[in-house]
Amino acid sequence: MAVVRRQQIVNAFLALICERGLESVSLDDVAAASGVQRSVIRHYMGNRAQLVHDAAATLIERYSELIRGAVGERPGAREIIRYLFSREWTADADFPDRAFDELFHEAARDPALRDRLRGAYDLLVELLAAGIRLDRPDLPPDAPAEQIAYQIVCLAEHNAAMQRLGFPPGQAAAAQALARRLAAGD
Repeated sequence: MAVVRRQQIVNAFLALICERGLESVSLDDVAAASGVQRSVIRHYMGNRAQLVHDAAATLIERYSELIRGAVGERPGAREIIRYLFSREWTADADFPDRAFDELFHEAARDPALRDRLRGAYDLLVELLAAGIRLDRPDLPPDAPAEQIAYQIVCLAEHNAAMQRLGFPPGQAAAAQALARRLAAGD
């Protein structure tokens, strides 16, 4: 029951963040959206900071499931890059992207949240680096896979932001081609 109630509260919080932005969502708002008293929020979640951290954990889990579901357990770099530059990844989705963006900005003021979000990106970089090593077992030591993966993740993340702004899909295709060249060492 506690796990279900906590998830209900976190989901309501995330929906409110998408609707209004993080700064304007109070615990009273979350209680009303969850259909519970504010004291129930305090009982299950503690304070607002804990609720923010649990919301981040939920989003990270959802993004991880999306990626793993799309590319499998031991993907090569090509599969990961294809997904990171796909319409599925870059589509203008209010949820969870808007909530993630709000939490990303909050991380500038919250070191623990910043560490949690960085950890999520570290996992993405590690997954891509493993794919690069799988595709390029002869990768020279002076070109570490993690460095290449980091560059590709930066390119993919900024491409997603640019696509949400309405830049032409051809630009995304060019960015994807560049990412593939980076991964291949061309």
